[in-house]
Amino acid sequence: MSLRIAYAGLIQVAAQFSTLFTGLIFVTILTRNLTVDQFGLWQVLGSSVSVALIPMASISYWALRYQARGDDVGRTAVYGSIIFAPVIVALFLALVLVLTLSLGAILIFSLVFLPQIPLLALNLSLKSSIQASRPQFLGYATIVFELAKVAAILYLVFFLKLGLVGAIVSLTIGHLLHVIALGYWSRELLRGTFQFRVIRSWIRTSWVPILSTIVARVWIADAILVSLLIGSTVVVGFFQAARTFVAIVALAEVFLVVLYPKLIRDRLGSDVSVSIRLQLLVQLPLAAGAFIMAEPLLGVLGLNYVASAPILRILVLVTMVQGIEHLMDFVLLGSEKVDRKIEDLHLSSLRKSWLVKLPLIDLAKGIIYFGVIAFTLSILNSQGASEITLGFYWGLIFGGVVVPFTILKVILARKQLPHDLPYFAIAKYIFSGLSMAGFLYFFRLNFPWTETRLLDTLSYLAIPGLASLALYGVMNMILDSYVRNLVLSSLRSITGRAS
Repeated sequence: MSLRIAYAGLIQVAAQFSTLFTGLIFVTILTRNLTVDQFGLWQVLGSSVSVALIPMASISYWALRYQARGDDVGRTAVYGSIIFAPVIVALFLALVLVLTLSLGAILIFSLVFLPQIPLLALNLSLKSSIQASRPQFLGYATIVFELAKVAAILYLVFFLKLGLVGAIVSLTIGHLLHVIALGYWSRELLRGTFQFRVIRSWIRTSWVPILSTIVARVWIADAILVSLLIGSTVVVGFFQAARTFVAIVALAEVFLVVLYPKLIRDRLGSDVSVSIRLQLLVQLPLAAGAFIMAEPLLGVLGLNYVASAPILRILVLVTMVQGIEHLMDFVLLGSEKVDRKIEDLHLSSLRKSWLVKLPLIDLAKGIIYFGVIAFTLSILNSQGASEITLGFYWGLIFGGVVVPFTILKVILARKQLPHDLPYFAIAKYIFSGLSMAGFLYFFRLNFPWTETRLLDTLSYLAIPGLASLALYGVMNMILDSYVRNLVLSSLRSITGRAS
């Protein structure tokens, strides 16, 4: 069973790493052809779409949980996304009209964004079905998405110089092919019948997933809040540039995609222990690399972004903690049994479950987070603080809220589903990660980054990056028998399937 988590998760990790290069091309073309202000506007638009998609939680949330238990709800979920698409469009336009009062330029670009909304709704419903039964195909579909959007942005932005409009259209093309790929790999899951009673039941209890999703979207909507507070998207541009590379550190959380449906089915503490181990194994080298190589990494996006290196470093540390928090979220939600039968979805039974209690905890966290951001950044902005200073304090507030709530969730999750923590293995991975960080620090000390050209910067990152990853991998292969067995088992499984 643990091999299933490892194998499916490693396929997704491999897929994510294979698309890392294409994703970097996309963002680099974007940042080098847009001003910092325009890049911030791009991020605000993306956050607005995410907020508008909240109603889709009524479909994707329940579809994943019931598909994981073997219920035939794939077609019902797809039809449900079509029903909800007009609602999402209306919410997006309403939000954009509010933002127009402060950020006038957003209105025209938001109209170009509109075709993405039905595609994103379909995307969420299809991903729910695949994640529940064939999570490895999410990785394959991601490759299709990345290749399509990069090809489009190369043509529309790099060659035709269409700027932000070209970037938005490129993303739309990527989402279109992503939906087609997801539909192809989930076709066998969509051959059932449309069950109106199921949709009605999901809508009746939609407050549960919507509450959960609203809370989750708070952490995306912070870009909207900051842009309104400051009256500019420059701070958002610097902060989100740092988040571009923090997202690489968060790649290790793909194991949760496999863990969640498995916990819903089997509720095994041993699966949690395996996921903790695998997540930290992958996340530690990514965090070490991003922390030490912050300046040249941001230099890939453009010299204007190098100043946000302090923001990147603090976000790397917070992301490590947040990865544990997300894992504990999935433990609490995945081990909950109150919704085993669709006909039993009632307020009286749901309100005392973790499906409701966890979002309420996160709601309290979000209120604190937004309140402290509004208070602190308003004062700093009135005192004339620079954009980098504002972004740095934004990151400090982010971490200051995440850490105590992560500790709380670790305690609650261990009570809900007891599991062992692989302390000795974690110590080995930390030792290997620190050794890797030491190697990179020594490299930077003796070979300072002075290049300004993109290709030179990429070469500067690639050589020590590959060497340090090799060092990390070899050390763990030597120190940890679990890693050795995992690599050998995965290779046998892959070669067996190939033959």
